[in-house]
Amino acid sequence: MKKEAINPSSMWPPMGYSTALKVDNVVYTSGLVPVNKNGDTIAVGDIKEQSLHCFRQIELCVGEAGGTRGNIVKITAYLRNMTDYPGYKEARTEFFAGITPPASIAIEIRDLYKKEWLVEIEAMAVL
Repeated sequence: MKKEAINPSSMWPPMGYSTALKVDNVVYTSGLVPVNKNGDTIAVGDIKEQSLHCFRQIELCVGEAGGTRGNIVKITAYLRNMTDYPGYKEARTEFFAGITPPASIAIEIRDLYKKEWLVEIEAMAVL
């Protein structure tokens, strides 16, 4: 088994974990959150923009492994509040427009690390 850490330099650096791992031809991302490179929350209060930011981070990780958003086969979204689901769904639909969308689940959770984070998304891609 070949395992390679993927930690894009344009993203907030991970602390004690990998942003993503490429294992053979599969990429697994950690839960990605709506923060810029400095760790500042972006688009406070805007579920659609926070979700799109997370999807772009996923795409960046998959891209560094040699894939595209079309290689993403599974996403798991953790929502602070299920009432935000319509905005999350709009972002997901927009991001995957024109390609076969991945399998997906959205789960409401009690809390995320920072109160202003409305969503955290992890993904799996097959190259």
